[in-house]
Amino acid sequence: MVTHCLECHSGDEPEGQLSMESLGGLLTGGLRGPALVPGKPDQSLLVQRFVTTKN
Repeated sequence: MVTHCLECHSGDEPEGQLSMESLGGLLTGGLRGPALVPGKPDQSLLVQRFVTTKN
């Protein structure tokens, strides 16, 4: 994740307003909603991104 995600999803203006620098940032999410939803992997965009077959 450090190599592929943090380059764009960190700093003062993270892409899509999603900061991946902390758990709080992942739970708050960005323009598309929370990246992580505790106990609900099917609603967690980050989990979906890792298991999808699309690029």
